[in-house]
This record gives sequence, C-alpha cells and structure tokens, in this order.
Amino acid sequence: MHFSQLNRTFATELQTLTEMEKLINLSINDRIARITMQDAEHFNCLSEGMCAELIEAIDEAYAAECVGIIIDAECKRGVWSAGHNIHELPTDGSDPLAYEVPMEQLLRKFLFR
Repeated sequence: MHFSQLNRTFATELQTLTEMEKLINLSINDRIARITMQDAEHFNCLSEGMCAELIEAIDEAYAAECVGIIIDAECKRGVWSAGHNIHELPTDGSDPLAYEVPMEQLLRKFLFR
C-alpha cells in the first residue's frame, strides 16, 4: 500500500473513531440546530463530558445565529436522559452544583442566554 493511501485510510479510521466517541451530534439546517444525545448505553446521563459537548453545541448554534435548538436523544428502554451522572457527585459534602461544575454551566446556558 502506498504511503499516501495508507495515510488517507488512517485519517478516515481516525475520523470514524472520533465520531463514535462523541456523546452528541449537532446538525444545523435552516437556522434550526438539532442536538442529538447519542450515549444511549449510559442513558444519556449528564456527565461532565456530555455537559461539555452540549455547551459546545449550543455555543455553535448561537454562533450560527440559529433561531431554535431542538435537543433529542437516541433512547434505550424509553429513557431520554437519566439526568445527572450520580457517579460524578462529590462525596466530600461540597455543593454538587457549584458555579464551575459543567452541569451548572449547562443550566446557565439555557436560563440566561
């Protein structure tokens, strides 16, 4: 196999792997953003990673001057989202929704934008 062909194959495989690892998918059509949570295996729980990707997608939608944002999900057993990932809750008694926590940042995106 020629080096350039090998390099293209590697790039395609890397892109496929990156897409598989993403927790959300964003598509924008006619200034409507559709954000699809795609972590059905974990019931689309709002983990730090999920919240970070949702924030990024919302920012992209605002930057594209979208007039609407639809959030949907790939579901497992009828669960759209299980909510906050309880495995990421602090065990030291500190505030689980402190200002800098990704879940709190996500909530602020919806409430104060």
